[in-house]
Amino acid sequence: MFRPGLRAALGLATPRRAGFRVSPSLRADLPSALLSAPTSYPTSTATAWIDHILCTFQYPADITVFELARRNGINIPHFCYNRNLNIAGSCRMCMVLRVADKKYTIACNEMVEPNSRYVTLDDTIKNIRQYMLEFTLANHSLDCPICDQGGECELQDLAELYGYDTSRYDYSDLKYEPDDMPINFLIKSDMNRCLHCTKCIRFLDAFSDDGKDSELGQMGRDPQTICTFRDDGSSATYVHDILSANIIEICPVGALTGRDTSHEVRPWEITRLDAINIFDGTLTAINVEVKEVTEFYRCNAAKDPQNPDLLLNNEFITDRAREAPSGNDVKRVTANYALSVDSKKLLAHHALRLFAADPLFRPKALFMLCDALAAPSSSGPALP
Repeated sequence: MFRPGLRAALGLATPRRAGFRVSPSLRADLPSALLSAPTSYPTSTATAWIDHILCTFQYPADITVFELARRNGINIPHFCYNRNLNIAGSCRMCMVLRVADKKYTIACNEMVEPNSRYVTLDDTIKNIRQYMLEFTLANHSLDCPICDQGGECELQDLAELYGYDTSRYDYSDLKYEPDDMPINFLIKSDMNRCLHCTKCIRFLDAFSDDGKDSELGQMGRDPQTICTFRDDGSSATYVHDILSANIIEICPVGALTGRDTSHEVRPWEITRLDAINIFDGTLTAINVEVKEVTEFYRCNAAKDPQNPDLLLNNEFITDRAREAPSGNDVKRVTANYALSVDSKKLLAHHALRLFAADPLFRPKALFMLCDALAAPSSSGPALP
C-alpha cells in the first residue's frame, strides 16, 4: 500500500472507501435536499482572449491564465510555477495585463473569467521582466561554463530574451555566496545559483512522507536570503524521502543537480529514450538519457514535449525509479573488465556501508556488490 504523499505525487488514485448505508428510519428524518444533492455540478463552455487567441474552457472551473495560455500554445516566462505545487508568485516573471481594468497581475494566480481579455507581452511587461532578471542576476554566479544545467537552464533562455547586456550593479559589493547544503547522497547543491523560487521547499512540504514538519526552509532577506534545512551534523537529519530527487528536476537552474551525473556530459550530447520503470510496482513512464548511444547517463520522469498537459506520473518518479537503471550499465552486460583484489575489496566495502546507511540506497549497493564479486581480477586470488 502506497503512502498518501507518494500516492499523490505519482498521480495514483485514492483507494475508494465504502460509504455509510442510511437506514430507512434515518432517511425519513434527513432533509430531502440533502438526499437529492447532485454529486457534480453542470459546467458550460466559456471563452477568453489571451493576446489574439480565443481560448475556450469549462466554467465554472478553477483554471489560471497561465494554464489556459499553455494549453493554447502561448508561452509565459516563469521560474517558480509548477502545476502540482501551491502558488508562490515569487519570481514575478509571468506578469500579464488584464485589459478590463488595465491592471498588471501574475498569470499563475489569476483565475480566468468568461469573456475576459489578457495581454502577455507589451512594453511595460517587457520592462518588468527585464528589471526582475536584473535583480535575479545581481546575485547569481556566472557558472554557466561549468554548470551541469548549462544548455537546459531556464535562466539562460530568459536572460537571452529579456536580459540587459550591461548591469547597473557593482557585483563586488552585492555578491553573496552561501554554503552548500549536504542534502543527501543523491542531490548536489550549489546555493550561490539559487533563485529562491522555493519549488524544492514546496515540493517536500506537499509530498514528503517521512513525518517531519518541513525538510527545507528559507531564511534571511535579499541579498542574504538562503535556503536551509535542519542540519545538526549527523546523517539522521539528511533528507531521506523516497521522492527527494525530484527537486533536481523541478529546479529551474543549477542550484540542485545530481551527484552521480556531475560534470559528465552536456544536454546536446545525450539521446532521450522512452521507457517504463520495472523496479517498483507503479510501472511509471520514464525517460532514459544515454550518451554516445550506448552509455547510460540518467533517468527522469517522462513528459510529452508536444503537449505539456499530458505529464505522465504527475511529473514525479521515485528515487528508486531514478537510480535503479544505473545498475544495468552496459558494461556489466557486454564486456568484462578487470579489477585488482584491493579495488574489489574497496568496492565491496563501500557497497556494504551504503547498504547499511539507508534502505533507499540498497538496490544501488547490491549492484555495486555484484560488480565487485563478478568482475574478474587482474592479479592475485579471488575475493573471498
